[in-house]
Amino acid sequence: MCFDPVTAGLMSFAVGAMQSVAQYQAAAEESKATREAALQAFSNDQNALSRRQIQEADASNQKVQQVNLDEARKVSEVRLSASSAGVSGISVGNLIGDVTRQASTNRQNQFDNTKMAINQLQLEKKSSQAQAQSRINSAPKPSALGLIAGIGGATLSGFNTYNKQMSYADGSA
Repeated sequence: MCFDPVTAGLMSFAVGAMQSVAQYQAAAEESKATREAALQAFSNDQNALSRRQIQEADASNQKVQQVNLDEARKVSEVRLSASSAGVSGISVGNLIGDVTRQASTNRQNQFDNTKMAINQLQLEKKSSQAQAQSRINSAPKPSALGLIAGIGGATLSGFNTYNKQMSYADGSA
């Protein structure tokens, strides 16, 4: 099938231009999909880390309640034992003070451990945010300059096809 030089040149240009536009659109869609996936992953990470923070706080509260119950039980045991033995005074007070100090130390340790765990989770949230931004930034971005260059190349290709067809038509090739 033979085409006149103008039609052949225009067809060559059209095919090249359509390929450039299709590549641009594919890059734009890939960039959008990467961004959406990164944002969804970020949201999932943030939700999971928030749940872990809540779980850490709940676990800490349960442990502190157990420390309080243990303290009350031990103080009661000391008082009951002292009362049964007919002992009173400073030695009983010292035993109760030791139980109370130990419970206080356990509560403080639990508080400190929970604080560190929640701080670590906060750092993980920030890291998750940085990872999401990195994924978004690394997504291929469609290049308008590449599109223009592709269409320019298609224009040259169309012109070359036209020139070749003209040369064949003239018989000078």
